[in-house]
Amino acid sequence: MKASSAQQELKMEEYICYLYLAIADADMHIAATEVEAARAGLEKLRSRHYPQSGEVMSTILKSVEGFIKTQSEYEKKQTISNLSKKFPLSVDLKIDIISDMHDLIHADEFVAMSEYNMLNYIRLCLVG
Repeated sequence: MKASSAQQELKMEEYICYLYLAIADADMHIAATEVEAARAGLEKLRSRHYPQSGEVMSTILKSVEGFIKTQSEYEKKQTISNLSKKFPLSVDLKIDIISDMHDLIHADEFVAMSEYNMLNYIRLCLVG
């Protein structure tokens, strides 16, 4: 499956998960603690913003993690840009996502400048 077609097939829950994992993978390694922090943040978002969603976060995380690991940094940024246009989010949801991403950057013991760079890019795409 080509990356562009995979982008088009992602659902909103997968897009939001993609944002979290893009931060986790910005240092070229997704640690187990980052996956757990992403899962916890996604569960919190779902209960607050999409309580009717029946998606299983661990399944979404595994699927999106496999997809994100195949992409270069440039492809990740293109995916984020494209999906941010496809899925407009409420201001409250954007604030919650950005807040969670600050926590996610510190989920492992290694904080890389690339994680802050990705956060800034995501913030730019979300806020427009």
